[in-house]
Amino acid sequence: MATRVLRRRAKAFDYGAYFRQMRTLHDLTTLPEERRWRGSPPTAPETHRVVLYLGCNVLRTSHMIRTVADVFELLGVDYVAVGGPAYCCGLVRQRYGDVDTAQRMGRNAVRYFERFEPERVVMWCPSCIHYYDEIFQTPASFAVQHVAEFLVEHLEELRPKFVRKVPRRVALHYHCNRPQRPRTRC
Repeated sequence: MATRVLRRRAKAFDYGAYFRQMRTLHDLTTLPEERRWRGSPPTAPETHRVVLYLGCNVLRTSHMIRTVADVFELLGVDYVAVGGPAYCCGLVRQRYGDVDTAQRMGRNAVRYFERFEPERVVMWCPSCIHYYDEIFQTPASFAVQHVAEFLVEHLEELRPKFVRKVPRRVALHYHCNRPQRPRTRC
């Protein structure tokens, strides 16, 4: 009975509309020349040490992707950023009971990553990490980590690029006399 319900939900979910809505948001917030990732897999092998995997949801948060791409470039990372519907891990389809398609999508994404022969895939999307770690475990030739872990690994390289002394005086004004403020530890 539960399987029938999931299959019905899978058929009822409109994947085309799901991605159309994301593409519309992306097109409203990102000029073509600002796009810093590839939306389709390469046809010929192309080597990069790092694949920055953005997932399919990247189209909703392209401003954040431009920022992380700037940081990777500042660090001099040999990387390629990939994302969009072609790189969907399959989690959305899994949630709606379309398990076979979800697993096929997950395998395809891993195969697309391997075309770059990366040492590691740095994942942006926590849902993709959850899917690959907990639900769909597939063997791969690369290490996987979250973008925050990658940045922490490079913290000492980042510090001089982002931290600088500013010879100014600063005054802080706290409102500790209000009853709700002591809860925030003024």
